[in-house]
Amino acid sequence: MLPSTRAHVHGGRLGTRGSADESSSGLLRILLALSLGALVGMSYAVSRTQRDMSLLNAELVSALNVASQVNAAAGTAGITASKASLAGAASSSSTATGIAANMYVPTSEDVPNEELKAVLERVAVNREVLAAVSNKALISEDGNYGMLKTWVDSVRASGVKNFMVVALDDHTAHAMDKIGVARWRRDPTKLRDMNLSNHGISAQKFHMLREFLVLGYSVLLSDVDIVTLKNPFEHLVRDSDVEGMSDGADERTAYGWDDVADHPEMGWSRFAHTVRWYVMNSGLFYLRPTVGAVALMDRCTDRLSKQDLWDQQVFNEELYFPARPGAPRTPVSARVADIDTFMNSKRLFVHLRKSWSGQSRAKEKAAMIHVNYHPDKWERMKSIIDIWQNGESWSTLDKYPDGSCFGAPNC
Repeated sequence: MLPSTRAHVHGGRLGTRGSADESSSGLLRILLALSLGALVGMSYAVSRTQRDMSLLNAELVSALNVASQVNAAAGTAGITASKASLAGAASSSSTATGIAANMYVPTSEDVPNEELKAVLERVAVNREVLAAVSNKALISEDGNYGMLKTWVDSVRASGVKNFMVVALDDHTAHAMDKIGVARWRRDPTKLRDMNLSNHGISAQKFHMLREFLVLGYSVLLSDVDIVTLKNPFEHLVRDSDVEGMSDGADERTAYGWDDVADHPEMGWSRFAHTVRWYVMNSGLFYLRPTVGAVALMDRCTDRLSKQDLWDQQVFNEELYFPARPGAPRTPVSARVADIDTFMNSKRLFVHLRKSWSGQSRAKEKAAMIHVNYHPDKWERMKSIIDIWQNGESWSTLDKYPDGSCFGAPNC
């Protein structure tokens, strides 16, 4: 209220200091000031609302653009990101925006491999590919015999088109050419374990997978001792940097449990709670081209180039161990895949094959079965194919023990 028109009330009527004209003029000024104030307030409110709506609309547009990218990347799985759900998320740290922000952006030090790029452009579907790493120990020269040939045959029978082999030698590359399989010829990375054993070959993969990621492709890594029964891309969730098969053979060991240590000497605080789960298998996992996934591949390659260690041990330590003094790190998100869809051979041979319900569950859900727990890998792979793809009965597996022998551990 203006100082020259201060009002006060006497006996229920308005009075002013000064003449009647001043009173009338002051009253008009008061009313005018109030009206102007109201208009300014309304204008500010409308302006602020328009600004907020504009910002929200921009965020929604950004989220929906990301959604379209996510849908493209997940097209083979029939996954469609809901615009409504993304709209709700856009107003508070949209998940879709987070996905886009986490994607790896190549630096000047990332020199793209043009040969791999050409293969991926020809083979990948929705920028995703299934890949195996192999050498000549697993395939004949003509490509028609060996564990790698069994791997190829099962992948083809499952209907997967977007698959390839990383050939570690000319023998394997030529074999793949003869049977019409896309391949990338890649010399082994210099690591401490340069043997031709399964572990020696497996340790080669991390640096190679990095080259898929910096090109902007997602890759589902498969060891050769895996049978593909359904299109695995239709069963991925794609919400993490890494999504892979667990070595756990039941829900508890695969997904985790509260493991309590007892220290009686501590008295009141004798029980210490820990969180445990079985490791993620380093022979069957899916990587998205994210900052975290690239960092994980770099850390694994760096350690294996300096230490003679099992690649699966290194993979899990770098995936799950927290940042700590002396070990800063880029965080990596992980998802354990459904244990009946991406199945290990302990799950199949120790649990599911022994009952009708287990057999039905396995036949219904299994997309990939990894014969990782058993040394007679190739024979068990062929028996699994006989049941799933050739229609033979479950008695086909009766000749196999739960473990490596019928009298275990006295094998």
